Amino acid sequence: MVRIVVAGASGWVGRELVKAIAAAPDLTLAGAVSRSAAGRDAGEVAGVGTVGVTVAASLEDALHSPSDVVIDYTKPHAVKAHVLTALAAGRHVVVGTSGLSAEDYAEIAAAAGKAGRGVIA
Repeated sequence: MVRIVVAGASGWVGRELVKAIAAAPDLTLAGAVSRSAAGRDAGEVAGVGTVGVTVAASLEDALHSPSDVVIDYTKPHAVKAHVLTALAAGRHVVVGTSGLSAEDYAEIAAAAGKAGRGVIA
């Protein structure tokens, strides 16, 4: 079972990710991040009913729960910090947010190598 944290869980893609993860037999929603939906159940935010995961206001808070992968669909100004935070916490990362520079990707690649984790962007 792959445990996933979705950053940007209340956005249009984030809600669809929460739905898909909740429906997948081999995935578990381990955490969700959205400042605007903090404190609510992630499934209710996504429109699928209660899933038992409370949306956190920050990625740092969401990473207190055990997880394997962080999927980031937030904003360009937040994604780089999220990726570096997730890598430092030992998570693999999938980036769906655009707007990173070549220098950002180089820094992320170096951090991923140091952490021994993968990043797909």
